[in-house]
Amino acid sequence: MKTSNNDLCLEDPKIIGGKYKFDGENLQTYNYFISQLLKKYEDYFHDIDEDMLPHRDKEVLMKLFNYHINNVGNPDGQCKYGLETRGVELKLLNKIFEYLHMNPYGGEDTNTFGYFTLGHKEASIFSLKAAKTRFQKEELETVLISHGKIPLGVYESAVLLNIEEQIIIEDQVEQMDTYFKSKNEDLKNKGIFFTISLPNQCTKEELNKIKNIIVAARRYFTNCYIHLMVNSINDLKILSEGMNILKPDESHMYVDVVSISCTCVKSSYLTGLLITSVNVQKDFNDATVQYIGAEDSTVVGSRNGNFLFLDDYFFNRFKLDEKGKLKNLNEQELSSTFVKSQLPEKEYRMYKEFMEKLERLKPVSMGYPINQLWDNSQVSKLFEMLIKASIMYNTCNGIFSSYASVDTIKDPVKDIFYIDEFNDKIINFYKKIFFHEDVQEEFTGYVTTGGTEGNYIGLLTAKRKFKNNAVLFFTAESHYSLSKGAAIFDIKTEKVEHHPVLGEMDYNSLKEKIIFNQKLNPNLGVIININLGTTMKGSIDKIKKVEEVLRECEIPQEQVYVHCDGALHGHILPFLNTYKEILPFKLAPEDENYIPIDSIAVSGHKFLGAPFPCGIGIFRKSNVDSMVNEIQSNFKDIITNSKNVYTDEEVQKYFEQHGTIITGSRNSYMSVVIWKRICELGEKGLGEFAQNTIGISKYAEQKLKEVEKQTNITAFRNKSSNIIILKPSPKGEILDKWGMPQEIDENNNVVSHLDIMPHVSTDMIDEFVNDLLIK
Repeated sequence: MKTSNNDLCLEDPKIIGGKYKFDGENLQTYNYFISQLLKKYEDYFHDIDEDMLPHRDKEVLMKLFNYHINNVGNPDGQCKYGLETRGVELKLLNKIFEYLHMNPYGGEDTNTFGYFTLGHKEASIFSLKAAKTRFQKEELETVLISHGKIPLGVYESAVLLNIEEQIIIEDQVEQMDTYFKSKNEDLKNKGIFFTISLPNQCTKEELNKIKNIIVAARRYFTNCYIHLMVNSINDLKILSEGMNILKPDESHMYVDVVSISCTCVKSSYLTGLLITSVNVQKDFNDATVQYIGAEDSTVVGSRNGNFLFLDDYFFNRFKLDEKGKLKNLNEQELSSTFVKSQLPEKEYRMYKEFMEKLERLKPVSMGYPINQLWDNSQVSKLFEMLIKASIMYNTCNGIFSSYASVDTIKDPVKDIFYIDEFNDKIINFYKKIFFHEDVQEEFTGYVTTGGTEGNYIGLLTAKRKFKNNAVLFFTAESHYSLSKGAAIFDIKTEKVEHHPVLGEMDYNSLKEKIIFNQKLNPNLGVIININLGTTMKGSIDKIKKVEEVLRECEIPQEQVYVHCDGALHGHILPFLNTYKEILPFKLAPEDENYIPIDSIAVSGHKFLGAPFPCGIGIFRKSNVDSMVNEIQSNFKDIITNSKNVYTDEEVQKYFEQHGTIITGSRNSYMSVVIWKRICELGEKGLGEFAQNTIGISKYAEQKLKEVEKQTNITAFRNKSSNIIILKPSPKGEILDKWGMPQEIDENNNVVSHLDIMPHVSTDMIDEFVNDLLIK
């Protein structure tokens, strides 16, 4: 069946999925690589009982990994796609709080807040921003003080947050009070962010030293945040000696924020845990709440719900010894423990019911941009290997790191997932999609945790390009991560008006805002966010119109940074025959319609269908190099007087592996999954998916318009978009069935939308229309 527009096919998505599923350009190479990877794993684990993981546990975990389980930004709320992952997180947090003798989360007397992060670096950004916000209220300059060898990501986080004064206290210092006074008497009049790293498996002497440092800092500094970094909850429990480490007491042995590495729950996925007080959470929210008028107590946007189940699973399985400490079992003991026992019945039932709910929701999901068409079972073997690795090795910090080729694997435990060569293949594929071959070499990029991180890096490179002298121009329809990122990283903003129905940028308003700011500061850098399909309305801002505004304002190109947020539509627009009008940066440089951009962010868990949050960020090399060079320069200043703590080689290695990204270490499994999608489809198959999606969207719009009089619901769709706006919003039971979001528009009307993804068929549309007519 074809639409009247012959360039858009209208086939059942399952037919297209089957047609291209194993017909991609590089699938044979991919399959060979995965087989070699699994062989290395199996060779290493050859002596492990295949039935070590109880069958029913393995079955439910594997099925859960075949779904997109998205625990979105705000820990106290999640998307309506029936995902109670925050409930799993809270349950796990309360187990950990109980183990640490802390009050339950949300209890009457609790003052504790926590969530699972992407590691120490995210926790550092969170706590540094919270501290800086509180100090600014008291008109205090923030100073970072660190004791000993803390992760370099903390210093980079401080640089990204414009905290310029940083002091490293070397490990040899014993009398902290004397040292503080001799170092700088002026510190008493500043806001101090004090980071202390607890060595792994501390000796009693080291623990006492850390305690004395905390007490001395509390005694000396009136305005002080203390950030304690630990490697496991065992270490934290030993240090706190059964006391609530976050609760002020007479001994002053308390901290404001604790960040714990992934070993806290023996997970082999790169993750971390942040525990803090509700007061610190409020300080962070005070800095960012303005962007949407609601709390969102995380740094990155979508979070990985799949691995929360894995974390919860391992915490359920590892028992405590008589002293209340997690057992450190040897291989034989671990194997025996897992063979003899399985997940408690109550926990297993919860997992199973959750998985069954996801299965029920799958055929009626049209409210959120989650592609249900993909089959993730082919990569589930890697998940199984991952679980085995977690069983056999209590601390698997390096398994999901990056920056090494599979050909260089030496130690299967440390290096098995050092496969970031996938990153280059993925970025090259997307550069081919978005840019003409003549300009592709001007860009670089990496696999991110999602569109939010891609937007953040775009903002940071722009900020550094203009030496902090810039303003971000964006509309209220833009994704909240733009204004949130600007708030976190101290970038001035100007909200541009937008069309009340379509959501597209008002270009006259843009011109007025730019002229006003230019009059105040003629050297101002102009950062413009272009929406390539907004979340709620699918609005698309016209780059050509923006270029005309810049020309009329007589702003030179070197004073402009253009970022494109293509989280969802970035996988659709390049394949439509209208791309020349919408994506002028894809044309050849000599084309008169060519307009350059500086960065673009795309999600991998939306249209592409990855089972957990991920994305692709592409940035102009010259901007990235400039940012890296500037931050490296700041690092050299920091370590000049601390040669006993860090070496130049360590700093250089850090920037080669982790520098300038939000999360520090990265999960290379995301690259494995994204490359699998690319190999299966190729550019041709992805284009077919995009065209079919628009075809189904047109079909849905037409059907809904046919019944407008009966339903009293108006339907409209932006050109080239897969989102259909419904005004007013349908009834609650329909919203619940189809997983549809709601929002209040400019006229206080409640509206909702359908988000047509590759799995949506004409049968689903017909069923939805029938529901509207009946109800």
